[in-house]
Amino acid sequence: SFKALFLALGMAPQIVRRNTEERLQIEAEMDALLQPGTETTLIKVGRVKVLQRAQGRVQFEKLANGGKLWRQWPGVIEEIDTGDQSNSAEAVRTPPVMKPPSPEFLQRRRSRSSVSQSDLPLSIAQPGPVQVPQHAPSRVQEQPAPTANPQPQESIVTVSDDTIKASWAAFLEAKEVLDAVHCYQALRIACSVPEGAFGRAAFDPVLEATVPSQVPHKTKSLVKDLASNFKLRPAHTGTKVMRVLVSGAGPVGLRAAVEAALMGMHVTVLEKRNEFSRVNILMLWQQTADDLVSYAARTFYPRFTNRNIGNSPLHMGTREIQLVFLKNALLLGVAFRYGSELVAVQAPAADAISWMAWARSAESNVTSQTANDVLAFKPSKTGEYHLAKGMGKCNMLQTSELDTTFALAHTEIPPQGIELVSFDALLLAEGEWSTTCKRLGVAKSIDRFAQAIGLVINLKFDPTEPKTKDPKMRSFVITPIDEVGRQLKAARVNFEFAEYLKGETHYIVVTIKKSSLLEHGALRADLPANTLLSRDNLDKEALMKLARTIANVVGLPESTEFADFHPAKLFDFSTRARCLAPFRVLSVREGGARVGEVCATDLEAHAYLREEESKWLQRNLDTSVAELEVRNQEMVELDAAIADLTTSLQNSL
Repeated sequence: SFKALFLALGMAPQIVRRNTEERLQIEAEMDALLQPGTETTLIKVGRVKVLQRAQGRVQFEKLANGGKLWRQWPGVIEEIDTGDQSNSAEAVRTPPVMKPPSPEFLQRRRSRSSVSQSDLPLSIAQPGPVQVPQHAPSRVQEQPAPTANPQPQESIVTVSDDTIKASWAAFLEAKEVLDAVHCYQALRIACSVPEGAFGRAAFDPVLEATVPSQVPHKTKSLVKDLASNFKLRPAHTGTKVMRVLVSGAGPVGLRAAVEAALMGMHVTVLEKRNEFSRVNILMLWQQTADDLVSYAARTFYPRFTNRNIGNSPLHMGTREIQLVFLKNALLLGVAFRYGSELVAVQAPAADAISWMAWARSAESNVTSQTANDVLAFKPSKTGEYHLAKGMGKCNMLQTSELDTTFALAHTEIPPQGIELVSFDALLLAEGEWSTTCKRLGVAKSIDRFAQAIGLVINLKFDPTEPKTKDPKMRSFVITPIDEVGRQLKAARVNFEFAEYLKGETHYIVVTIKKSSLLEHGALRADLPANTLLSRDNLDKEALMKLARTIANVVGLPESTEFADFHPAKLFDFSTRARCLAPFRVLSVREGGARVGEVCATDLEAHAYLREEESKWLQRNLDTSVAELEVRNQEMVELDAAIADLTTSLQNSL
């Protein structure tokens, strides 16, 4: 194709045109034109035809809709008068008349290539060393108050396309949290994002600066696809901007932050850890994979696909999912405070509207995810639960009251080291064992199943290893009755289900039986469930030997090294915790002896919320009934087809 040819030949001018809104939009990106001396070649690009003649001069043909064209060379902009040429390729025989660009045109161009020298609305706790383009320095400051229409600062400097291109390259290559955040700051400067901008106001300058620039096509597709996601959400109206605080920057928290930003909200994310600590790889539903693709997952990770290849399941690493949504959230102007944790929420004063979150630097970044040890387990899921009335042996309940040392009255004065973050809605994405949920009085149910133990194995992925390259070895699932499953059984590995997923690492997860762990010596004794996976009952050396056996049976060479992080780890997933209600409403008592005190109520306590929930349930019921009718009709048609086929077969006999 022409595009492949252009990419192979190198850089070339870009052709752009002006639309009815007086804004430049890219018409096509051509990375090269044919060399002088070649035969006449006609290329149609959108509504513009470009003619390359033997002398090597580029000529333009105006189509029926008219309009002016511009040609952009590196560092030079030329406005081209197309005259009254006809809409015929044969009629183009002379070069177009060149004339200096108009002052209005140059002003518009400069306005998109200018940048404020002011600080950026990003705050990072404990920033580490990162690599950013030298021509685009980054700074980290406090988050300013949002404005409906933030204005660019008066102090401006011209930024070249090379700066935009270099900033984008650094941003796309960033693989760690702080690297990505700092590189985005450089991109904000390069694209003239106004100070304090969030949501669409932060994204549009990046879009307008990127599309007509000389960045690669995949980068332009990224911002165009993100722009299309705005059209799927209702437009923000009114002057009040909702402030959303997300506590937790895992996949769920980051996806929620992206969604809130697309809906025009001002979003801030708190995260205790300042690194991506999860190395597990997840199998994906089709709709989940499609969602990741719509947020440029293939641009960040070209090997990712939302299409099944053979029997290989759809999958992606947790840290890769986090990075995809982190970069999307940054492009949407979401503010991040890594290395910070939520310690309290405070009611607004009488003359204020928004609540305040108390955030401070995390005392420790160590969690069950960051602890690099096979003996670092998640906490027990049964310690604080009890049986409730009407519940069977498989269900327990956690109930708690609102903690008044966490939900504070407006009169409380924050101690030193506390940062105040205003919010109207608090989204908790802290994981299954969120302490914030408990302190806000959120009731949880825990479902208990038969004992289930998981063994996770991570080995280093070497793309040059011929034995593990595609299509020689792809991701696959393992059951006890297939070939690999029978080999595991022969190696005395008794299991229910297993997966091999190839991503940034070779990832193997096995639902292994307790009997196999005891037989291989990984567990020293058959103890009760609450102490079975304890430090004193585990033999690390035996567990690593078992992990090597499983890896070899799966098909990995003996020379494949274990990953530096989480090479092997056991966990118990015999239980599942979930909130009984999706949210709580925080309010302030207005009278009585406890006036000014914070209280929390569930959905049932508010008439308008009960009504909305009833409407939601009715909509779901209507949808289910309609879907059932469709399925019933399909069954009728299928039965009729089977009857016809049966009759035809009987007649043929």
